Amino acid sequence: MKPPEGEAPLWAREAFRGLVLPLLGPAKFEYECKNAQRGVVRDVYVVSQKMVLAILAIHRPAAHQWWQEYGFNRDDSYGVVDFPSDVCEETDELPSLIIPVDRMHPVSVKNVIGDLEGVVDPSTISEMTEMFSPENWRLFSQSALTFANICTLVEILGFVINEKIETSEDSGIKRELYVSGHSAMKIIYHRALECGIKVTLEEIDTPFMEIDLALEAGYMELTEYELRPTETGMEILLTAERATAALYN
Repeated sequence: MKPPEGEAPLWAREAFRGLVLPLLGPAKFEYECKNAQRGVVRDVYVVSQKMVLAILAIHRPAAHQWWQEYGFNRDDSYGVVDFPSDVCEETDELPSLIIPVDRMHPVSVKNVIGDLEGVVDPSTISEMTEMFSPENWRLFSQSALTFANICTLVEILGFVINEKIETSEDSGIKRELYVSGHSAMKIIYHRALECGIKVTLEEIDTPFMEIDLALEAGYMELTEYELRPTETGMEILLTAERATAALYN
């Protein structure tokens, strides 16, 4: 496919050609362009900025340095990158982050998942594997632990646990999931440090940020037994539900 358009040098944009990047979300979506073509709706694929940089660091070191220094906002560590659909094609291949275990990379993704088995419930691990084809899960789990693989593991684990929290009606189970999720992220973080991977706990422990912020703002509370909305949080939820219902009436 052709390189994405933009103000970056052609060689830096060409660096994306042939790379397999994991999407944030199940598929492409539409957005309104905020440029000279105001009002034009385009299909884009959205990818984590951290993941893009991690994959470039493995396969295109020079381009990685350019995009890290000039292409992306350094202060936006949780940012995203969008690629127009006309320069991409969907594939079942794994993202371009598979590195074999060797003397330089002695720890595999499977080793870290083994560490998590005593922290998160077995159904969570099972649901993570189901997000891949059997062959792709085998390749991913047996690959070496790298920053890119950490990003993938964190996003998958966070997605599964957040889905469980949202769908559970038991506030006690919600609490267990939330607490075990944070514990799992800390395990991944310490494994990364052991492998000499430069990453902060803040970069890894991001999947539950929405709940963290709600707790900080007083919209939710974490007790010894429950994770539940406060009275203020319930009022906000009910207001939002009424507003949504009004749109369809």
